[in-house]
Amino acid sequence: MNVVIYTDDLEPITIIDLPIDFCRMGYERRFVRVAVPMPLMATPMQEDFSFPNDIHIVTLMFDKLRKRNKQGQVIESWIITTDDEVLALKLKPAWLPGQRGAINDYERIIESLSTALFSTLRGSLGD
Repeated sequence: MNVVIYTDDLEPITIIDLPIDFCRMGYERRFVRVAVPMPLMATPMQEDFSFPNDIHIVTLMFDKLRKRNKQGQVIESWIITTDDEVLALKLKPAWLPGQRGAINDYERIIESLSTALFSTLRGSLGD
């Protein structure tokens, strides 16, 4: 489920795809903790990748938001906040439907350039 994460000052930070089970847990417990994927550290010539020693965790707080609609009915929703903005920005973003096409194109270009670079590096090492 795509959710918007806000700062404690209610500034939107990012949109992530939070599994529905995590959302249910957040509704019940009022918070969830999510592991933040850290990049693998390696050089192009390195055979094995070194994994980060520590796991970073960001806490997402779930608060009920109540407001009245035009008919005066009270509507309840949820707002998800965090006090660790920097770590929350490292979560994998969920792109909005209008952004997805451009992001897919960008990822294809990056993959193509990476493949070409590694092929070139391998070729120069063989000489």
